[in-house]
Amino acid sequence: MLTLYRNQSAVELRAHQPDGSFDGRATATLSDPTNDEVTERISALTSGAQGLGELPSGVPTDLPVIELWLPGLSISYSTGYPPTGVVELDETLAAILDDLSHCRSSERMTVDADCEQLAYVPD
Repeated sequence: MLTLYRNQSAVELRAHQPDGSFDGRATATLSDPTNDEVTERISALTSGAQGLGELPSGVPTDLPVIELWLPGLSISYSTGYPPTGVVELDETLAAILDDLSHCRSSERMTVDADCEQLAYVPD
């Protein structure tokens, strides 16, 4: 299981094996444009300026579930099938997750020097 935490521009990814054992963590600092983008998207959702939209139809039931915990709002959906109002935030978070799980700096963020490439990274 991968859990992504965000506190302002600091992000931390923690990994646990399916049996619950701790597998490592990776930390990074989001670039200002990425942090601003994530903040704006979350603010639009939590303020109601951006509606959640509709869930896609025909979603397979055997996919892992993503849970977004935002201030005053919790959203759950199957991996790869976000509600229409959450698609852009989901895409941004997926890119952050991919880079961070591989300790890969990018235009989105700079990984910390002590970043641990995680052994357990689901496909």
